[in-house]
Amino acid sequence: MSEIFISWSKDRSLLFAKALRQLMAKVLHDPGYTPSPSARPSDHLISLSEDLPKGGNWFQNLAGLLENARAGIICVTPENRSSPWLLFEAGALIRCDVEVALFPVLLDLPPAAVEGPLALVQGTVIERDPAAIKRETRQLLSRVTDHVNSFRQQDKIFLNSAAPERSTDADSAAADPWDVFATQVVQIQPAAVVSIFDRFPQLFERKTFQEPFSDCADQRWLDRYAGARIARDEMERYKERIRAALPTGAQLAYDRLSAAVDSYAMAIAGQLLDEREFGREQDGRLTDAEGRLAVCERRRKAILSAYMRLRDPVPPVFDDARIFEELSDLEERKIRLIHPLEQRLDSQSGEATSAAAVAQDWQLRRAATSPWLYDRLVFYLHAARAKEHPTFQDLFEGLERELSLLEARDEPATLVGLYYALEAIEKRGAGQAERTRFHELLDRIEARIEDWNRPPESTHPARGGIDANRKVRRMVERLRGVQ
Repeated sequence: MSEIFISWSKDRSLLFAKALRQLMAKVLHDPGYTPSPSARPSDHLISLSEDLPKGGNWFQNLAGLLENARAGIICVTPENRSSPWLLFEAGALIRCDVEVALFPVLLDLPPAAVEGPLALVQGTVIERDPAAIKRETRQLLSRVTDHVNSFRQQDKIFLNSAAPERSTDADSAAADPWDVFATQVVQIQPAAVVSIFDRFPQLFERKTFQEPFSDCADQRWLDRYAGARIARDEMERYKERIRAALPTGAQLAYDRLSAAVDSYAMAIAGQLLDEREFGREQDGRLTDAEGRLAVCERRRKAILSAYMRLRDPVPPVFDDARIFEELSDLEERKIRLIHPLEQRLDSQSGEATSAAAVAQDWQLRRAATSPWLYDRLVFYLHAARAKEHPTFQDLFEGLERELSLLEARDEPATLVGLYYALEAIEKRGAGQAERTRFHELLDRIEARIEDWNRPPESTHPARGGIDANRKVRRMVERLRGVQ
């Protein structure tokens, strides 16, 4: 009979619930009964609704699991904390005739942010640190088994929450269920704005923000102003939920976007709401002799850029990547983020610890190909100090990707990624690179910088703003001299 029910709602909660059920199946032992492979979900000690067969009796089967349960583990995340389904299952678990204990587990959510009946029950807070994850989960399972055992004393069945004996065999040790569980939890993507604020994309994917001002045929500026005000007010209503649910970098990005929308509304009000009709150029675009449209257009573009960073088509590996993007000055980026990271890595290099204490191996693999510049910088800084992983080949491929990203642009916003990739190769030893391939890559870098700095309609190189201090080109010259 299933005595422990795991409740979940929405994708991230389900990922956590599955990982927890997998852990519990390995570390909670019922010596009196081992279900056969063909057993029904209700025959297993631990169950969740995902186990139920699809069909007409699904709700009846779920009711049976809830009725027989002695303990309910409720997987709460920022996006499901007010979920009617989660509250329904929690309510169904609590029955007047049987003492059922609820154990809320909070992922990416502080206790103060929990609402409703679950706020009355002490929850287990899961932090994104492997050691803390294992510690808190052991304590949780200890409380769960103690409670379930209070009903099973007459049956002489005891549940053991201790981890199995660690084998001396290397393969067995690597598969320790607690380590596997901690890794699975850490790899669950953090909450995104859209998972908390589901109308967020609808606010920005419309004419108010998407259409350039010079292309606005109807010139209905009051409608644009109203759309900006609606977006600003909606964002303000969700601000506290965002602060309670999202990491620091995402909070900063959200606040900056909210301020940009407010500035946009004020610009429209100040520049365009008086009675005014703009003429048209030959191509149909509006004339802007006084620069009024340009004032609003700059703010519109800034909003779209900030919106796309928050929309999370590919979320960053490290939350600091969002903070990095919100800082416009390179020197401030270095002081606040890059230099502290370098200091942590340098202090670690003199100890008998792995660089994975700053970033896990799986994070570095993702960071190497991340569209977020800061993620890639973290990869290069680790690779520059690594002895084995990331390998030199990983680093060389990163340099090739960095150059390809820049070659796809008419003019790069920054060469920082390219510089740190080259610097990492220099520190690891450029002599490891295959000579012909490496020199071809260096030739491409020099040629591209020359192209960016060449004035239009000119075949002669000019002194321009791309790599104006020649740091990248000097690095290229040094690397040529190594080989």
